[in-house]
This record gives sequence, structure tokens and C-alpha cells, in this order.
Amino acid sequence: MSRRGFTLVEMLVVIGIIGVLAALLLPAVWMAVNRARVASIGVEIAELNKAIESYREKHGDYPPSFRDYSAFMRHVRKCYPQIDANHLNETIKSVWGAAFNSSTAQPIPAAGVSHFVPNIDEGEALVFWLYLVDNDKRLPFKALITGCGRDPVLGAAATLTDVLSAAKSPERLYPFKEQFLIDGAEATDDVMPAYKANFCGESAYLYMDSRSYDELTEDYLTLLRAAYSEDLPGAGYVRPYWSENRTSSAALTPPDLRDDYKPMNQTTFQIISAGQDGLFGVDATPVSLRYFPGGGGYIVEDNDNLTNFSEGRRLEDHLP
Repeated sequence: MSRRGFTLVEMLVVIGIIGVLAALLLPAVWMAVNRARVASIGVEIAELNKAIESYREKHGDYPPSFRDYSAFMRHVRKCYPQIDANHLNETIKSVWGAAFNSSTAQPIPAAGVSHFVPNIDEGEALVFWLYLVDNDKRLPFKALITGCGRDPVLGAAATLTDVLSAAKSPERLYPFKEQFLIDGAEATDDVMPAYKANFCGESAYLYMDSRSYDELTEDYLTLLRAAYSEDLPGAGYVRPYWSENRTSSAALTPPDLRDDYKPMNQTTFQIISAGQDGLFGVDATPVSLRYFPGGGGYIVEDNDNLTNFSEGRRLEDHLP
């Protein structure tokens, strides 16, 4: 008895049905994948947030993000009172260079530069404070000195491996996966790592403590007065987000509204991820703060950012 097979027309009909079903299902599958990735990024940010809180519990203060020299010095005096004087001096030179005004105890900007920019950016600061601080109370910042090319033996020839091994007994407050520690090429003698954000292209998580908020929002037009990490200008830059809550009922004082509104996490810190587009964005004509949750001042790259105050969701998920 002969067996009848599918005709060409029948096969084409079946293929067509499968194609229609796939077209219907693929968007749902992609949405599920996207939601899972957002959730994963949110979880990692929450864990980084806990790690920063662990640092504060251990040392009695939130770590500074190196934007404010005075804040760093206050932090060291409070949290590392036994630090060796020469070690501290080498640390200062590593982060801010050797030029100082002795009367003000402040770094001196280079010729033609209006503001002094530290060698340690916001991505590197996060990794340093949570992974590379040494338990040696006299010499806690060995990795930072090596990472900034001031190792007494290796100098600018130091590698990322050298930086990771410089601390003999590191605190390791967060279990960074070392294969995701990235080092950009912003300076030949800078091999301090940042941490590549999960599912976010080549961008890194950024850390801004509350003492740096004003510093990062005083000058909207100068790129290096904003937070960035490693591959600038690849992923772009970001500034602290402000709350829509008013500080008072007094009349607004434009164009600088920083004193009229409160920053998010006003007395603590902000951790920010660029989201799955891998972009913090570069606003060609930045003129204002970004306001959460209503989205005032946002550019398109802000929308899928995730932060430690966005409750595990993208910023756009909070828009009205």
C-alpha cells in the first residue's frame, strides 16, 4: 500500500503557519528576555548598594568618589587614623598629582584647566572602595597607588594583574567577577579597573557619593565635570539625579535650581547603570538637572538607566 506524502502546497501552508506563530511569539519572548535582564541588573545594583552600606558599617562613613579632595581627607582622618604619612602622601599624588597650594591644602589645576579632575573616575572608585582597600591600617591604599602608575617598582608599567595583587589582604566587600573588571585607555599610566555592568554593553557601574553632587552639577558644559568611566566618550557621562520634591515654597531661582530641589539619596550615594543600550548619553546642549521620577531634563539615553533608587526598574518605568 503506497503512503501519501505532503504536497508542496501543504508544506508551504505549514511553513506559513509556523512563520505566523513565530512572528506572534518572538516579541513576547524578547520582552521576557528584556525583563529578565532588567531584573538581573536591578539585583546587581541592589547588591552593590548593600556592599557600600557594609563599608559604612565597617568604617563609619560612606566612601568618597574622589571628586572632592577635602571630602577624601576628612574620610581618611575619620576612617584610617593610623595611616602612614608617606603612604597618604603617595596616595594624594596618585589621585590628584603633585601640585598643591600649601595655604589652602587644595590641588592646583594644570595650566589652562579651570578645574582639577581626579585620576580616579566614578567607575574606578566603586571597585577600589569595595574590592581593593587593604586591611593593613597603615598602608590601606596600595592598589590605588599601583593603579595610578606610582608603584615604586612597576611605575607606569603596572598591569591590571599588578593592581589586583597589590593589596596583600584586601577587604573584598563585594565579589566582583574579575573577568568583568575593565580598564580603559583614558591615561597610559592609569590601570585602575571599573566593573562592566551586566547586559549593558561595555559600560560600567558608576558611584557618586552625596558630597560630590554639587561638584558634578556646577558646570553642565564641561564634559569632565560629569561622572564617567573608562571608555569616555563611548558610553557617555551622567550627573546625579535630582528629586522633584521642593526644598521650600519660596520662589524658584533659575537657571540653577539645585538649591530649590533635593537630590535623590540626598545624604548617601547614587549607583547608576547605563541600561541595556550601554549609553549614559552625551547631551550636546545640557542646560538642566535630570529630575526623578517625572523625567524632567532627560535625554533619550536616560530612559533605560537603572539606579539604586529606581527600585530595580528602568527610569522610564517610573515616568507618568
